[in-house]
Amino acid sequence: MTLKTYGIFISYRRDSGFEMANLIAEKLCNAGYRVFLDVESIRSGKFDEQLYKSIEQCQDFIVVLSQNGLDRCYNETDWVRQEIIHAMQHGKNIIPVMLAGFAWPSIMPIEIEDLAHYQGIDAGNHNYFDASMDKLKSYLKSKCRKKASYFFIPAAIIIGVVLILTIVGLGFYLISSSPPPPPPTTLSVPENMVYIPGGTFMMGSPTSESERKNDETSHQIIVSDFYIGKREITVEEFHHFVNDTGYQTTAEEEGNGYVLGVDGKPGYHKGFNWLNPGFSQRNSQPVTQVSWYDAVMYCNWLSRQEGVREVYAISRSGNNRDVIWNTNANGYRLPTEAEWEYACRAGMTTPFSTGNNITTEQANYNGNMPYNNNTKGIFREKTTDVGIFSPNAWGLYDMHGNVWEWCWDRYGNYDNETLIDPKGTISGSRRIVRGGSWGSPGEDLRSSRRYWTEDPVRRSSYLGFRVVRSIELN
Repeated sequence: MTLKTYGIFISYRRDSGFEMANLIAEKLCNAGYRVFLDVESIRSGKFDEQLYKSIEQCQDFIVVLSQNGLDRCYNETDWVRQEIIHAMQHGKNIIPVMLAGFAWPSIMPIEIEDLAHYQGIDAGNHNYFDASMDKLKSYLKSKCRKKASYFFIPAAIIIGVVLILTIVGLGFYLISSSPPPPPPTTLSVPENMVYIPGGTFMMGSPTSESERKNDETSHQIIVSDFYIGKREITVEEFHHFVNDTGYQTTAEEEGNGYVLGVDGKPGYHKGFNWLNPGFSQRNSQPVTQVSWYDAVMYCNWLSRQEGVREVYAISRSGNNRDVIWNTNANGYRLPTEAEWEYACRAGMTTPFSTGNNITTEQANYNGNMPYNNNTKGIFREKTTDVGIFSPNAWGLYDMHGNVWEWCWDRYGNYDNETLIDPKGTISGSRRIVRGGSWGSPGEDLRSSRRYWTEDPVRRSSYLGFRVVRSIELN
């Protein structure tokens, strides 16, 4: 197997440097660099073998250093330690990126003690992130990929081709994104939900799609009928749940939530939760700072409220929770990753349900980072009211942007075979989120874009959810 060639390798800790590593990777990829970011870039085969070969290929080695980020490097099996040593042994251009709270320890393992002597970047203040990135780029030895060259085409030919493509494209859009058929007369669609008829679609993205990731292998999926919420769960709806049950969210129990920056320091900070997500909010905005566990608890409560069978059997011992899905229950639940993508696409095969691009007039995301070098838009820096943008062809709002949405599935590689109603891998702690958020670049809003959190207690000002229900067959 021939490995893809990368110019930059990013090393980081998933439990503390994940967000910054992804931000750096996105910025560099948008600037035309080839970046290796572990799971995003690993193909089938031996993990460690590909990891070391990728370091050897790269000219630049970026190591993201979070608070206490080097503490585990005394363990000889620690991956960050091994990556740093391998980069040093192969003479790579090493660039430490230091996050808020990081300080060089007075004593370091002898194999990596020279790390402190490399010129680094202080990325602790998020307000100066762009300036930090410019400085980082100036330290790189690898080069951007060259932009495509251009040649002159007579204007008449261009106009003719554009007209043809517009007519063909419009016809394709009208056919592909037509509304789904109405539900059978025997069904009573729950309030604020949409009936989604089952069908077959290609999940993932074609290799030609710009900004696609290696974990988006295109494969055929068959989905059964289901109902899905028109909108993301709002602050007001979550208020009803908390007021009725006295429930305390993960953020409230642990006393903190993840926010983009407090005094320029992104990370978990005290006092942030669904009532105080890190920005001012109205009841009509999507609830955030909710963990996967909070979301499944809300689903069970909503089932009880409406007199349908609870889907999840939940047991808890200390901080450990065990959640089992009763697939025979007809109550409220989180969508599977396949259901989510099927509903998001609404019959489309393009990167977005809006076509080949999405603007900040169509969704809430970071307009400073548009998709595929399109025109920049607005960066609102917070969530917006649910449902203020036009819905997709199936009547669903905010499937692109506003908040990442929790799915049921654990993260794992796709199977290449046709599957019926897949529910993800059966083991692992990573849980899938989909759709992108108000802080995401345009590429993260793609229908096929997969993202995950390291564990189901993750909560942040970017994370929310919507609910679905299975349809009982008589």
